[in-house]
Amino acid sequence: MEPVKASRGRGAAIKSERRRRNGDALAGRRNKLAVDESKLDRTQWSYRWVNDEDNRVQTLSQLDDWEVAPEGAAIHNTGTGSESAVQVGAGKEGQPIRAVLMRKPLQYQKDDDAEKQRLIDEREKGLSRGMVPGGDTRGLTPVTDGISITRG
Repeated sequence: MEPVKASRGRGAAIKSERRRRNGDALAGRRNKLAVDESKLDRTQWSYRWVNDEDNRVQTLSQLDDWEVAPEGAAIHNTGTGSESAVQVGAGKEGQPIRAVLMRKPLQYQKDDDAEKQRLIDEREKGLSRGMVPGGDTRGLTPVTDGISITRG
């Protein structure tokens, strides 16, 4: 019986000496995408991180108004050349996936957001009138039961 008491004592000693863990690091929250706010002009630009998969960065810079943010804005920068980029994972075949910090003129972003909201409002108005997608030749089916849309 004596060895059992010793093992219980040892367990208590180990438990009391256990080092303090960083819970945020264990949960995957490590501020990997942190930026140096002093290098960003949020009065003129909207910023976002874009994973550079399937030429996404090139597509956004050519087909939309996004451009790569200036070098040095990312605190954990792994970018090459004049970009702020951070490795955020690995692709299907093990190649690194990088997130690139991009920016868009703030007014353009506000205009785009307003257009997205207009489309949502238009769809909600149709729904509240009883028109739902997927019905008649116009793609709408009237619903006779009352429909109510509220925002919480």
